[in-house]
Amino acid sequence: MNQHVPSMIQVGYRLPDLSLPPISRKTLALFAGASHDHTAIHIEPAIAQAMGHEDVIAHGMLVMASMARLLTRWRPQRNIQRLKARFLATVAVGDALSFTGHVASLDEHDGLRCAGIIINGATQHGHPVITGEADVIL
Repeated sequence: MNQHVPSMIQVGYRLPDLSLPPISRKTLALFAGASHDHTAIHIEPAIAQAMGHEDVIAHGMLVMASMARLLTRWRPQRNIQRLKARFLATVAVGDALSFTGHVASLDEHDGLRCAGIIINGATQHGHPVITGEADVIL
């Protein structure tokens, strides 16, 4: 499903945006099982409410993995050399995330052309929840 990469990627090039469906309780349960992270704030509404949230919140690593999908839709996973994230806010069950990215720099490492990518993720309400950086072999 990787899209063709134009041969003349330049600084400022925008990656194709990624919009995901709302995060469901089923998604959280499946991720908890796969990651072995059964922390109550992700699966028990009463615990999440006691901690000041309206409902359960998504796992940070689920949000980061969703952010990485922006890259893997564009280039093969093996081309991702580095991925770094900064979490800005929690993501609630029912939030639909969208991600944007652009090329911030171009370099060459070991004879390979690499792009430095800046990524931003937000909810359907436009609230920023994550920002990231990646180095990707073109």
